[in-house]
Amino acid sequence: MTEDKLTSHSHWGIKLLYNVFIMVWFAVGTYPQLYSGDFAPHLHYARYFAETGHSPIQHIAFHRLVIIVKALLPPDIISEISYRLSRIVEDHGWEIAGLATAVLIYLGTAWILYFILKDSLKLDRTCFSEIKIWTLVVVCLLVMPINFFFLQERLTLGYYSANVLHNPTFILSRLFSLLLFYLCLVWTEKEISFKTGMLLSILSLLSTASKPNFMMALIPSLCIFFLIRNKSIRRENYKLLFFVGIPAFIVLLIQFLMRSGSAETSKFVFAPFMAVLTRVPNIPMVFLLLFLSLAFPITVFILNWKSIKQKAATQLLLITLAINYLLFILFAEVPKAGHLNFIWGMMTAVFLSFAYAIVVWVKQINIEEKPLRSIKSLLPLTFLLLHIASGFLYYFSVVLYPGPVW
Repeated sequence: MTEDKLTSHSHWGIKLLYNVFIMVWFAVGTYPQLYSGDFAPHLHYARYFAETGHSPIQHIAFHRLVIIVKALLPPDIISEISYRLSRIVEDHGWEIAGLATAVLIYLGTAWILYFILKDSLKLDRTCFSEIKIWTLVVVCLLVMPINFFFLQERLTLGYYSANVLHNPTFILSRLFSLLLFYLCLVWTEKEISFKTGMLLSILSLLSTASKPNFMMALIPSLCIFFLIRNKSIRRENYKLLFFVGIPAFIVLLIQFLMRSGSAETSKFVFAPFMAVLTRVPNIPMVFLLLFLSLAFPITVFILNWKSIKQKAATQLLLITLAINYLLFILFAEVPKAGHLNFIWGMMTAVFLSFAYAIVVWVKQINIEEKPLRSIKSLLPLTFLLLHIASGFLYYFSVVLYPGPVW
């Protein structure tokens, strides 16, 4: 057997090991949320839609996906294996479908991160590089705001979390938004074919239908990005904006009409800091929690600013992050301001920030003569380890003590 084949087999073994870990980790983490988090109402909506053909809420992609997964459960085969198991599936079919859907979403997100990191870092094809990439994928899926300092007051509320377990529509929207954002970067300066345009349109539609917040910021972010980078909007930029913007606009319009025609009494208002101050005592604390949410990316960007400030990824990411943050702090949904419904786009942008910061940081380490000896490497590493430790603390807190988000 050749060395290349051995390497290939080893890589598949590594992939299998990490994928099993991701499946088990997030299955265990998601299970308590089926009954205490946002999964329960969304599974109820999925069942209601399957039975009546009508959806009580506007973002419906997760419900459709759960219905498909439930339809794929083989009751006849299960009943032949075990009658007791078949009864469990019959009684808890929607919860099983919801759990399976969530695990598939996490696996999909992991594989998208894998291909993005592999393409961006351009490491060699050794087993060690494969382990490094998959470890970074897991890190992206684990990091949380540094939550040690105010743990008695809050675990997630007031922070901007890249990874939360309780909300299924967020994790689904994040998957589509991650891939769409990356492909937008790839095609910002290229001629877009019809097939590529259709792929961008499908991702835009699915992201908006899953949860609209991030797409509400991405479209204006792309416009500002093109104006800053090119001093004008070129023909290829118009095509990208058309393929990404039109599906998002249509879905947002449909969601608005559905909301207008429903019995929903809440409304969106311009009210700076109103929503966030329902969860945070004062404005200085708002910005402190923002730093604790983004300590690693902020440090990486500051220490590497000269080398990354002209990169398209840096510019588009920072613009998208800023617009999502402005949407969150400037607008509120009343009388449900405490629900923080404008935060989801910001949380997706934070997730993208961690993924990009990890790419920048690893590249910085690779070019150093003595890795992890300089301030550029060590200071970000310190914050990253704190983010990872906070992620473990969050995970075991919600698994061992499931309950309302706090």
